[in-house]
Amino acid sequence: MRPGLAAALGDGRRRMRGVSRAAALACVVAAGCGGGSTAKPGGTGGSGSGGGGGGPAGGEINRPCPDATHIGGFELTVVAPTPTVAGYAQLIGTVQDKANPGKIWVAAATEGDCRLMVGPTCSASCAAPTVCDGATCVPGPVTKTVGAVTVTGLAAPISATPNSQKTYYAPVSGGFPPFSPGADVQLAAAGGDYTAFSLHGRGFPIIETPATMVPFEMGKPFRLTWTPPPAPITTRMFVKVDIAFHGGVDAQIQCDLPDNGSASVPAVLVDALLERGVAGFPSAFLIRRTVDSAAVGPGCIDFSITNTFNGTTGIQLSIPGVTSCNEDSDCAGTMTCGPDLKCR
Repeated sequence: MRPGLAAALGDGRRRMRGVSRAAALACVVAAGCGGGSTAKPGGTGGSGSGGGGGGPAGGEINRPCPDATHIGGFELTVVAPTPTVAGYAQLIGTVQDKANPGKIWVAAATEGDCRLMVGPTCSASCAAPTVCDGATCVPGPVTKTVGAVTVTGLAAPISATPNSQKTYYAPVSGGFPPFSPGADVQLAAAGGDYTAFSLHGRGFPIIETPATMVPFEMGKPFRLTWTPPPAPITTRMFVKVDIAFHGGVDAQIQCDLPDNGSASVPAVLVDALLERGVAGFPSAFLIRRTVDSAAVGPGCIDFSITNTFNGTTGIQLSIPGVTSCNEDSDCAGTMTCGPDLKCR
C-alpha cells in the first residue's frame, strides 16, 4: 500500500536519469507498483473467514492475504509530519474479481522471518486489459465494489463510497495522529458486488529511529533498530530492502518481524540481493502495521494500517562502490550519472 496503494500509482518503474527518487520510491513503499491491484508482493499469512482475524481483544493483528488469493484491500496510511508538512492519514482501497497473476511475487530464498522475493517474469508481451500469467496473455482483473465503507475507532470516523472507477478514497480528519495507541479500529463494508464484512486494526505510535544511513555490505548481516511501541504490542514491523529499484530489478528482501525494536537480515540474503545488481538510492523501509483479512467472494480482502518511517525515501543504504545521483554534477571527476541513477 500499498504511500497510497499501488493501483493509484501505475507501473512506476523509473529508469530515466533526473526522475525524483521520492516520486519513484513511492511505488516501492506501496509494495511493488502494481497496476490495478492492491496486492503486496510476498504477502504472508492465511485468509480470514468472514469476521477478521485480530479482533478487538487479540494480540498481534497480522493476517495479510496470500498473494495468490489477494483480490484487494483497504489501507489506512499514516504519514508522519515533516518540518514543512503536517502529518495526515488517508484511506485508499480497491477490490477486484481475482488476483492479478502479473503482480504475484515469489520467494527465491527464505531465512527465518526474511525472504528474498523476486517479481514475476513473462515470456509474452500483453496489451491492456490483458495480463501475463507467466506464459500467455489472459484477461486482467475487473474492479468490483463492496458498498459503502466506514472506519471507526479514529479521532473522527470516516466513510468512503466507490468513485466512477470503483476505487475508494477518504482523507482522515480530526487531528494527528488519527487514533490513540492501542485503539481498536474497525473497517466495515456494507456489501456490494460481494457480501458485507468487517476487519480490525489497532492504533499505534509513529515509528521513531535515529538511523538515516545504514551500511549494506556483502558477507555481513543487515541490521536496523527502532523504538518499539509500548506494551502490549499489537503491531508488526514489515521491512523491505530494495537496492536496484531504479535499475529495473524486481527483487527485494522482505521481513515480517515482531515490532520489538531490532531486525537482523541474514548475510546470505544480503549477498543474494547484491548479486542481482545495485542501482542508485538503495533503500530500506520500516513499515509498522496491523493487517487483518477475510475470505470474501472469490478470494481474500485485507485491511492494513501502516506507517512508513521517512515516507517514500525510507532509510538510505551505504553500499561500497555505489554513488547515487540525479545528474552528472553529483558524480566525481569524469563519471556521469547513468539511467539507473548511479555514477559510473
